[in-house]
Amino acid sequence: MVQVRMELCLCLFFLIIINMFAAEERLSLPRFLEKSVRVLSSLKPDFEEGLLRPLTQTQDRILALQYSLSNKSAIAALQERASRGVPVELVLDPSTLATARYHAVGSVIVLEGTRGLNPGVRDLINHEGVNVRVYDGGRGLMHCKTFIMQGVNTGQGKMDVVHSGSANCTGVGMDGTNCEISHIFTDPDIVAEYLEIYRAVRESSRPIIFGERRAELERKRKEDPFLVKPGSRKNMKRKKKEQRTVRCNEE
Repeated sequence: MVQVRMELCLCLFFLIIINMFAAEERLSLPRFLEKSVRVLSSLKPDFEEGLLRPLTQTQDRILALQYSLSNKSAIAALQERASRGVPVELVLDPSTLATARYHAVGSVIVLEGTRGLNPGVRDLINHEGVNVRVYDGGRGLMHCKTFIMQGVNTGQGKMDVVHSGSANCTGVGMDGTNCEISHIFTDPDIVAEYLEIYRAVRESSRPIIFGERRAELERKRKEDPFLVKPGSRKNMKRKKKEQRTVRCNEE
């Protein structure tokens, strides 16, 4: 009888412990953000939620420095926030454009198409309200993994939140495949320091847009069927022939 009671007590003890952990995982957003610093580990199942929960409740502005960005949930959240009028600005590493075709026009990077471009980044560049930039600091990689979320609605007011750590915002970076650690910061002084860093990195970046070069070229081809492409050998020969004809007519 005594042994049965001890077993029952042990079962109750373990149930209490399990419920305590479950309650920790089900923290409301205000309680989740009540600490000035919260450490997140990919060893726990809610690692990705540590980013998505404040991200989906941001109402004022989202700024991000991301070495790699392909996490579908995060990209969907950024698009959803932008659709609701929240300004979104991202600075990415140049490796984002490693296999894409582009050319520079002044301080702007103009993409010549979508080939070789990460689909998620492509959709963000095309999305109204999202400003995507590429780092051009010339000093190695832009290896940051930071989100600055201004005006996160906790249900009890607004606060600014920073999510930063070792994890890339990719599938394996956020789903527990990799061993990662991230931090949530809500201390205003720490947030201000991250904002200062963001502004400095942004100063060494260039905006990315999709150019109208292809559409304009197609329009010119319809107007002039002999036009192949600017600078092509056939086009240059045609121009030289026209110039000779003009000179002959003048003579």
